[in-house]
Amino acid sequence: MNLGNNLWGATNNSGVAQVGPSGTGGRGTIQAGSLEQSNVNLSQQLVDMIEAQQGYTANAKVISVAQVLMQTATGMVQP
Repeated sequence: MNLGNNLWGATNNSGVAQVGPSGTGGRGTIQAGSLEQSNVNLSQQLVDMIEAQQGYTANAKVISVAQVLMQTATGMVQP
């Protein structure tokens, strides 16, 4: 659980803290000078975002055209 000020506490779901040297007891190792790689493909995320924006724009156009057609059709009807 988030305790604030970048502090975290254990919960029932997280279990007991595993304290000990790195590389032992199933704990990971620390490698100086290494850079953690992202697990996100930024290019694909950008393409997906552009596609979503274009889909949103296209849907908005369809709705506005439908509204114009409805206004035109209701304007043609004589009471």
